[in-house]
Amino acid sequence: NAFGWDRKLRYLYHKIPNSSLFVRTGSGLTYENTSDDGIKTQIIIYAPISIKKGIENNSKFSEDIEEMFEFKDYNIGELNDMGGKKPQMLHKIDLKRANIGGVDGFRGTLIWEDKYEKCITDNYASNVIIKGKKYRYSTKVRFKGDVDEVSFEQLEGRRYYFRPLINKMFSTIKVY
Repeated sequence: NAFGWDRKLRYLYHKIPNSSLFVRTGSGLTYENTSDDGIKTQIIIYAPISIKKGIENNSKFSEDIEEMFEFKDYNIGELNDMGGKKPQMLHKIDLKRANIGGVDGFRGTLIWEDKYEKCITDNYASNVIIKGKKYRYSTKVRFKGDVDEVSFEQLEGRRYYFRPLINKMFSTIKVY
């Protein structure tokens, strides 16, 4: 597998958010909520990847999560290519500790906007040893809305509201 998923690891467990709050969207483990004021919250849980394969297949992948989430290639207050179709204006980068899969890891935050949306993207990751091999648990949460309809303060409010749920979901990730 190109992403390093070991076929011997068959089950990925996590707390599932209540269906009255989030609906499962797309393929994989993606959940979405849209508030009355138009803020879309997306929770994405990725399958664990082998750190060795991650380094081999992605030039931006690093075993050092803290270094990776410092986003040294991005410039605050400037247009940056952060993987979108058009460059995004980056307003802030933040780095905090986080628990992912019961293991200490990090949350790297990007606060940005393009001509269509304002967005706060929280990237979470921790390194774990499973059956003697090093893997990475990684997840992402996006809080976004139309640039003309939502403010960054509204996005931060939604982020604060969902923080306990997100922390519980991500801390309970396990692989069997």
